[in-house]
Amino acid sequence: MARGAVGEAYGEPLRSTAAAGEPVPEGGVVRPFLRRWVTAAMLFVAAVLATLYIANAIAVNDLLGTISSLETEHDAVRNDNAQLRAELLRLMSVDRVTSLASSRLGMVQPAMPPQELGTQMPAAAQPARTGTVQDGIPQAGSARTDSTHAGSTAGGAPAANNGNASGVR
Repeated sequence: MARGAVGEAYGEPLRSTAAAGEPVPEGGVVRPFLRRWVTAAMLFVAAVLATLYIANAIAVNDLLGTISSLETEHDAVRNDNAQLRAELLRLMSVDRVTSLASSRLGMVQPAMPPQELGTQMPAAAQPARTGTVQDGIPQAGSARTDSTHAGSTAGGAPAANNGNASGVR
């Protein structure tokens, strides 16, 4: 009986087991040892690919769960934000502020509406400018007439206020 010839034991003739287009070795039979390794390698590659596919599917499921929980948390934060905005608007309402100012701080409504005071002085009453202004800073000899220096004179000394809080004389 020939070595590796399974069919001879049963009285069948030997057949070539080589794949189509593959040269047949001298005995007419492909070595089963090489075929086993090729089959094992193919099974190993298939198992690795299946494992990678399953791992990818598990990772995608985990990411979808994370996205879902983050969306839920985002919605909760948006709802909290909307509630805080509503509370802020309620606390800032004019009616509430007015009632708190009247009750807690003793605010009194005036009998007459406020009157606008003229903030412009007549042209004859305005001091003449003798100096120059560079970069918003008056130079020596210039009169300070802007609103930030309304309470001081050209020399830098405070002007007499005479009880007038607006600085207008």
